[in-house]
Amino acid sequence: MINAPQFADAIGRKKMADALDVGLTAVSNAVVRGKFPASWFTVCEMLADLEGVECPPELFGHKLPHASQNVNATPKPQEGVAQ
Repeated sequence: MINAPQFADAIGRKKMADALDVGLTAVSNAVVRGKFPASWFTVCEMLADLEGVECPPELFGHKLPHASQNVNATPKPQEGVAQ
C-alpha cells in the first residue's frame, strides 16, 4: 500500500496544495505526520484518479469503527433523552 510521502510525491505537493487551497507547509506537515486531514479525502481521491494513483482511505484521518464494533447494530437509547 502507498504511504503518505509516496502519495504526495506521486500527485505532486504543489498540485495538492493548489487543489486543496492550502499552503505547501500544510501538505508537508501532513506528510510528516503520515496522515492527511479527512476533509482532504475527496479532493485527493479526484487527483489520484486523474494521475492513476491509489488513494487508500487509511491515509486520511477518518474516524473508523473498531473491528470489534458492530456497525449495523441499532444504537441504544440514551438515558434521560426524549425519544
